[in-house]
Amino acid sequence: MPRIEACRNILIYKDLLTTDPSPFYYQLNGIGFQPDEIIIRNITATGGDTGDDYNVYYIYCDLLDNDQILGTFLGGGVSTSPQNYCSSPQSVFKVNRPISATSTICIRIEPNDTSTTVGVDRKLSISLDFIKYKEKTKKK
Repeated sequence: MPRIEACRNILIYKDLLTTDPSPFYYQLNGIGFQPDEIIIRNITATGGDTGDDYNVYYIYCDLLDNDQILGTFLGGGVSTSPQNYCSSPQSVFKVNRPISATSTICIRIEPNDTSTTVGVDRKLSISLDFIKYKEKTKKK
């Protein structure tokens, strides 16, 4: 098992009270190292009372290769009974591009039903661990 040299947890928070599906940006302040992996620790979405919304929303992040999905969250359910959503996927992704302390990541949210007219009315938080492993030393 590889040894961890550095680890930094970042919590991304966004109020998604919008009908505008534009991506949002988050600046990674204080990473301080080039990570080898990102682990998705937790995704939480709360609220949701703009109407009946039964979508699954896909979270994309430009840190991942090939437009991979970072995670998902559920719509708010019926407007009379907003639902909260929490998952702890523990998904591990390799980082294949340089990341600096001032890097900005782009996060895009898309519903599974693109014909929907319901706006996203959620408060979203994503907990990410950035991990750097110690380099293996060769035995003589």
